[in-house]
Amino acid sequence: MIYIATWGDPLGWSTDAKYVCEDSKVTEGFSGIFCYEKFDRVIIITLDSILTPIGKDKPKNTKAYNCIKQINVSEIKDYDTWKTKTEEYIKCIISNYIPDVIVLPAIGKYGDFTYGKYKNTWIRPEHLKIILAYELYKKLKEIRENEEVILDTTHGVNYVGALTLLTLQKLSTLLKFRLTVINFIPTVMFKEYSFTEVYRIKPSVFDYDSIDEKNIGKDRVKKAIILSLKRNSVLMLAYLCDSVSLSGYEFKPVIEGNEIKLVNDLNVKKEDEAWADIISDYLCKKVRSKGEKKRYLSSLRDLAKEIYGNSAFAVITDKELNDLWSIARNNLGFNEEKLYKDIRMKDQNSEDTETKKEKEEKDVTIRNFIAHAGLLKDIVKVKKVSDKELEISYDANSENIKTLSEILDVELNELLNRN
Repeated sequence: MIYIATWGDPLGWSTDAKYVCEDSKVTEGFSGIFCYEKFDRVIIITLDSILTPIGKDKPKNTKAYNCIKQINVSEIKDYDTWKTKTEEYIKCIISNYIPDVIVLPAIGKYGDFTYGKYKNTWIRPEHLKIILAYELYKKLKEIRENEEVILDTTHGVNYVGALTLLTLQKLSTLLKFRLTVINFIPTVMFKEYSFTEVYRIKPSVFDYDSIDEKNIGKDRVKKAIILSLKRNSVLMLAYLCDSVSLSGYEFKPVIEGNEIKLVNDLNVKKEDEAWADIISDYLCKKVRSKGEKKRYLSSLRDLAKEIYGNSAFAVITDKELNDLWSIARNNLGFNEEKLYKDIRMKDQNSEDTETKKEKEEKDVTIRNFIAHAGLLKDIVKVKKVSDKELEISYDANSENIKTLSEILDVELNELLNRN
């Protein structure tokens, strides 16, 4: 189980408040985290502004006060050090839980410092969404399927709780973890807080249609990956994923006097671009884990299940792969390779739904590409590698590869020949 909490300024949290836990046990402290003896991991999401707290002169939290006394803000000259000191501050406060810390940029004036200035205005909410998506993904990408993540929204500043919930909801559909949102409601203001479960979701399927490929930027391979996912071609991922890695983001504010400001914009401009990067990194590792068998029938079935779950796309892909297998197993010899259309012609029970006229129309090709899980008979080659296994590939010499390149907005000839 992984515990994630959003934190504001812990100096204002009383250390002798009572927390009524989920099992009705009562514990004292400044956070609901003390209701739990241990977690597999703890992640605290906070703002860089906690180093200049407003309530430093009248702290309610002696533990936090003793920790922040060790930090001299005036000696910090660069933002990387500022972030490191923020992380050290949080780790000092709950050292027994050994937390990971995600530091987000604050917006506005806290204490004597002004945060989040960008040119003549402020950094955008989209900046925060992008940073949070990347940082949570990096912390959670190795999570076990169906593991539980608890999000404690009791504390936190303004928008942080909402953005964290939205980000975790999306990540849960990609990484397949269970998400439970909790809150400790102040039943006696500042003195007693009682556990309540706010929200619970089970793993579902990522909505790839929510990513607008027009917002992805200049990385045409990752754009093609998103289009392949939206157009139901697991086989195409076996070609696109070979050299894909996480690009990440660059966020480099500077400290000038009592101001932390952003001079240059993020290299990632849109939230969709960040999610395309994250999705490509995560799913391509799954594709590459299949090694030389990534285009085998069994591997494509497994990948379709992992990517699409029990959705309509998974059902379509499974049906198309089953149809291909039922036709190929009796019409191919061992190590024999043929175009899919040639073995379909041998099979008297297969129905040819693609007419010559349709083949010439791009929009119909797109429709057929989706309907047949990318397994168009004129461009797919099939090889029988054993009595129970096929290797499936695209024919780099097919005259229809140009149309397919247009559909996915990427040059495929070199890619297919390389593989």
